[in-house]
Order: sequence, then structure tokens, then C-alpha cells
Amino acid sequence: MAPPADGPHAPLLGPFAEALDAALEAAIARACRDAPQRAGEAQRTARNQRRERRDAARAVLTAAQQDLQAALDASRQAERTLLQAASEQVQAVGAFHRAEGAVMAWRAEALELMAPVLVARAAAEAAVASAEAALAAEQTLLDELEASPELQALERAEQASFDARIAELGRTLGQPRWTTPALEHTPDATAAIAALGRPRPLKSADDVAAEAARLTAAIARRDAWPALSMTTQTLLLAHLAARLRALQEQPEPPRGLRPLFSKLTAWSAAHRPGFVHGLAQAHGPQTGTWLADAERTWDALQPPAAAPQPASAPSATSRKRRETPADPLPADPLPEDWPWRDRLRDARVLLLGSDITQDQLALLRTTFGFATLDHTTGHKDRRVQASQTAITTGRYDLVIIVSRWLNHQASKSIVHACKAACVTIVQADGYGISTLKAAFEGKLAPDVDG
Repeated sequence: MAPPADGPHAPLLGPFAEALDAALEAAIARACRDAPQRAGEAQRTARNQRRERRDAARAVLTAAQQDLQAALDASRQAERTLLQAASEQVQAVGAFHRAEGAVMAWRAEALELMAPVLVARAAAEAAVASAEAALAAEQTLLDELEASPELQALERAEQASFDARIAELGRTLGQPRWTTPALEHTPDATAAIAALGRPRPLKSADDVAAEAARLTAAIARRDAWPALSMTTQTLLLAHLAARLRALQEQPEPPRGLRPLFSKLTAWSAAHRPGFVHGLAQAHGPQTGTWLADAERTWDALQPPAAAPQPASAPSATSRKRRETPADPLPADPLPEDWPWRDRLRDARVLLLGSDITQDQLALLRTTFGFATLDHTTGHKDRRVQASQTAITTGRYDLVIIVSRWLNHQASKSIVHACKAACVTIVQADGYGISTLKAAFEGKLAPDVDG
């Protein structure tokens, strides 16, 4: 760098310019000398930086490749899972269709099998209804035949030839002394009747529900009924049947009446007390309404307040239906020292013959001091069989046969039962007090210790 040749500062700038040139030259020399070294260092630094960037990029690429591979593997696994799920779904749909087809086939087969069963059931129900109607018609026919004058005349003719045999058997049978107390007056048996209460009109739903509850409770106590006499059993069953039939006629009858009828029918079949009106569907009320029937049987179930006086001689029509009428009761029908009094007291007695009123039965029981006095006729086989069963099981101590109207075959059956159970038989010509008193005196040995 040349200094200016003229000027006021030329003397001063000369040395400075020289020094500056020398410094520049020295700097250029150092730069030339250090340039290769610095260039090498710069190259090395750049190379190192490129290497580092390349390594970093390679690491990033490797990580990206690994992530991509993991994503690819996951995608493949998901694909396999989806394919497996789709296969299982296809299998499930096929199984469902197969099961649905099997169910439809089973249903069609079941319907095909049920068709004859339903037809058979309908035929059976029709047969049962027809049989019930036939039984009702047969029972009606039997009742009409038993009530026919021709059959009664035939029975009277047969009985005439049997009187002598009965008299002979009555004289030859033993004479047991009776001490068994009457079963009819046990507390359970009396409570079974008293708990019912007198029947009354049903005017509301509450009355219907209360009546159904009373009848259900009364029938539940039927285990106490065997303690009642057969006559009382028959009246009680007829009374309960009439009240149940009255409940059936309500606008909205309560549920559970059919099982109650079944229990009454089963009890009657097992104990055979006698014919019970009202248990069969073909039966109708005897006094106009079932409530009136229930009131009538309720009155008959009540014990008499006192022994009634016998009525005057019955009419001719009444004599056709009854045996010899009850004798006029004298002031003292049985003497206080009558030797047979203690022998008959507390005896359980069965009276066989034609119809007799409840008042007459009460009069005979009170007069002779019987513990119980049951009555039945020989017109129906089931009554005779029930009487035989009662005799052989020890229910009676004495059997009185009014032979004029008793069926011959029925008499033979009763006599055989009495002989098997060692029960005494007394034959009488009627129901009168004097007639029976004479029969006892002629057939029974007096109680000499009494």
C-alpha cells in the first residue's frame, strides 16, 4: 500500500504505512501457512458432522423400520384374528341354522305325535261325560224301580217266608251286655257340626267367601265324622253337598269347590253311610232350592229338645209307607223296675226296616236309653253293604229287624254279619214302643243284676 506522495500528513503516514504493510504481509504469510491445517480441520469437522448426521439418520431409519415392522406384524395378527373370527361366525351361523332346522323338525314331529293324543283325550272326555250321563240315568231308573209298588209287593212276599228264620236266629244268638259309650257324642264330632252354623242366604261377595271358608274348615275336620251315627253321617254329607251346590249357583262362585266335592264323594265311598243326595251332578234340589235343602237337613241334624208325643193314628196313606205306627206313649212307658232297662241302656243299635221319621227315632232312643240308634232300609245294596261293614267292625251292639218290609236277601246278609261279629238280633213286627218292648222281653234275657 503506497502512502500518499504529498499532503500535510505525508511525513507521519509513511512509517505507519510501512508498518501496516509489514503486518499485512506477516498476516498473509501466517494465513497461507495455517490455511492447509485449518482447511484440514474444517474438512475433518465437516466429515465428522456428516458422519454424525448419517449415524443419526441411520438410527432414526432403523427405529422407523422397526416400528414399521411392528405395525406390519400387528396388522398381520389383526388380519389373522379377523379371519378367524369371521370363520367362527360362519360356523356359528351354520350351527344356528342347523339347530333351528332340528327344532322345527322336532316341533313338527311333536305336533304330529300330539294330534292323536288330543283326539284320544277328546274322545275320553266324551266317553266320561257319556258314562256319567249313563250312570245318572241308571241311578234314576234304579230309584224308580225301588220305589215301584210291584217291587215293594215282591219284597213283602219274600219277607213273609223269612220271618220264621229270623225269629229262630234271634232266639239262638247270644246276649252280650253293652257298656261301650256312644261315639256320636264325642266333642270333636259335635263341634264338626256346630262349627258350620245354620245356612243363610248369600247376599254379597263377603257372604260367599265366608260360606266357602266355613265349608272348607268343616270338611277339613272329616276325620271326626266316623264317630257320628250312620244316619247323622248321611244327613251331614247331604247338608254339606246342598250348601256347596248353593255356592255353585252364585253369579261368581268361589274357586276350589270341585276338590271339596271330591273329598265328600271319597269319604262317602270309603265309609258308605248311605245314599247322599247332592253329590251327583244330575241331582237337583228336593225342596225347590239348594238353600232350602240345606235348611231342611240342618234342622234334621239338630238333637231334639225333648221326646215328642206320638201323633194320633196315621192315615191309610201313611200306613202304606211305614211299619206299625208308634204306640201311644203311656204316662210311664217303661216301669222303673223293668229288668231289661239296664240291659238296653248305652247300647248302640241298628234298626232295619222301612221308612221311619226322625221324631220316631228320637222317641225310641229316649225311651229305651240307647246310646245311638241308626236306621236303614234294605232296598239298596250299597246301604246293606254299608250296614254289614259297620256291624263287622264293631259299631253296633244290637240289631233290630222289622221283618215285614225287609228284603229277604238283605236279611240274610245282615244275619251273617251279626253271627260273624257276635251281635244280637231282635225281630219285631213294627216300630211301636209296646211292640219293641214285647220283642225285647221275648228275645233278650233280663238283666237280673241291674
